[in-house]
Amino acid sequence: MFKFRLEKLLQLKQRLKDAKLAELGYVESQISTVQDKIESCERQLKSITYPESVVPFSKVQDRYESILYLKRKIEDLREELKNLLQEREKIVEELVQIQKEAKVLEKLKYRKLAEFRKEFLKKEIKQLDEFASRGGKND
Repeated sequence: MFKFRLEKLLQLKQRLKDAKLAELGYVESQISTVQDKIESCERQLKSITYPESVVPFSKVQDRYESILYLKRKIEDLREELKNLLQEREKIVEELVQIQKEAKVLEKLKYRKLAEFRKEFLKKEIKQLDEFASRGGKND
């Protein structure tokens, strides 16, 4: 029976790959959420900066503070987005490396399996030849 010596390592690589894919999915969802927040803040900023009607003088200070707040919030969100994009890039690089290592192990496994089958067939043929040379008698 064929047994690959590095099977546990191959299985570990698969589990690592699955974990990295899950981590990548989580970071992708965070990126999407932050992008949505940035768009929302930009829409709010636009509506405050360019109001559809005349703003009373008493509300100008409030609007100014809201504009400053939204600009700071957008800046913070963009920084968070930048960090998430860097994290995503790191995860993708790690995932590529894990996949390369797993592929090497897979190729090695199939090469070893082919060698095992070849050797097994050689032994079977030898046994059949020995059986035939004895005239079909089993001692």
